[in-house]
Amino acid sequence: MSATNQAAPEIHTVEIPAHEFFRMEVRPPRNWGEWLELAREARTLDQKLGLLHGAFNVELGRHDEYDCEAHEYKPYTHTERLEFFFGVADGWNDISSLDLTPKGARVREQEKTYFVGFERNPHFVRELRRTESEQRQVLARKAFDMLCANFFKTRGNPGGGDGEGVRTLVSIELFPVIRNFFRIKNDFWGIGIRNLSGRADEFSHGEKHAVDFLLKLAEFLWGWQEESISSWECEERKTQKQTQNAAMRACIDSSKPWMVGVLARLGKFEVLEPYILELEAPCLARLKEIALSCEISTPAHPFESRKVMSVDEACYAGSPVAWFLKRCELERREHNRLEGIRDAERVMEESARKLEELAGQK
Repeated sequence: MSATNQAAPEIHTVEIPAHEFFRMEVRPPRNWGEWLELAREARTLDQKLGLLHGAFNVELGRHDEYDCEAHEYKPYTHTERLEFFFGVADGWNDISSLDLTPKGARVREQEKTYFVGFERNPHFVRELRRTESEQRQVLARKAFDMLCANFFKTRGNPGGGDGEGVRTLVSIELFPVIRNFFRIKNDFWGIGIRNLSGRADEFSHGEKHAVDFLLKLAEFLWGWQEESISSWECEERKTQKQTQNAAMRACIDSSKPWMVGVLARLGKFEVLEPYILELEAPCLARLKEIALSCEISTPAHPFESRKVMSVDEACYAGSPVAWFLKRCELERREHNRLEGIRDAERVMEESARKLEELAGQK
């Protein structure tokens, strides 16, 4: 039989078992750019939870686009990664804010529900189902837990000696993100801090790390000093430092009234005690606004409450913010009075010395 008449060999395709295919290639994302691509493509809760769990161990790497001005591929930054996590975690303890159904729709009828497992006990077994909002809340809680473990806890000292805390935590780019995440809210449940529980005794372990971070951030705000500029530095470097100082100063000054509101809600005025004489007008105005937001029951109508009309009434109503504001006023008044006495005594001493010198010239 000729070679041309020989039958072609039969080709057998072998299907790779699912478990073998699953473990064919096991590697982490190459960099933050690939991680973002995987995050955009992910659809299931398990995929997204897995990505969040390992995100802080992913090398940052660089963008694919070439930066012609810098003559390099722009690197991803730790700030970009943190912005992503703050965005996902926002609303982790407020499921209503995670509902994306159209306004006016009947929420529970419009939202999809998913089977997510079983609840088992010795007496019965029943299905567990979650709405889309509840699924998003699971995701948001995971993102918040990762922030607590990788940001609030381990990098919770903005004034760290290595300077990394200042560069990362209170960078101008990240500051608005932090302020928005812990913004003061006023809703059906009252006035509070977004993404924190209503009462300190209800704080979770992670929330305690977040509160500790906020207190250290407050100390940084009032303790920050501009970077010194040496006379021997070149003009370009001097201009650069001046610009950076001015930008950071503007960022810090605009953040102080927000922080005053946060400290008021946390009841942590002791952080401000060393800086009572340095509190600027916007901070004092914010304290007064908070003090005047409380209510009082008048002696004539003990069961009817109304908003207080003065800081004194707020003190009478038991507002700790009002009492702290009174203390600020008292310390400032007495400080100015004692400084005036010291200046007058200095003038008197200088006058007496000059009079003595003039008398001795006779």
